Amino acid sequence: MLLASQPTRGLDVGSIEFVHKRIISERDKGLAVVIISAELDEIYALADRIAVMYEGRITGIRPPSVPVEELGLLMAGASGPGDTVPADMSLTGTGAAPGVPGPETRDPGETEAGGAGAPEPDAAGGDE
Repeated sequence: MLLASQPTRGLDVGSIEFVHKRIISERDKGLAVVIISAELDEIYALADRIAVMYEGRITGIRPPSVPVEELGLLMAGASGPGDTVPADMSLTGTGAAPGVPGPETRDPGETEAGGAGAPEPDAAGGDE
């Protein structure tokens, strides 16, 4: 398996072309290739399938023919009809870390640190 994260970040145009050709060559030899990139052009150029993640969960898997607008919606957490990604495909399970509830189990007003959804303590320390 070839796992490449941001494989062309900081490279000049000639080097990017070289890296892309090597990745495609390895794929064509039958090697499984996983690319993590913020460069949509790179993803469209290299991918057979595009998996989009939001808050540690895969929101959808699409072919490289998908419109960029649809990918944008998936990047914002939307999912389309028929998008049922098995729980075991989540990188974090139900939360960002053990003991941290995932977004589907948090109170809508709750923030990571307790924030707006947490009750304010009484200044005197009691409930009056």
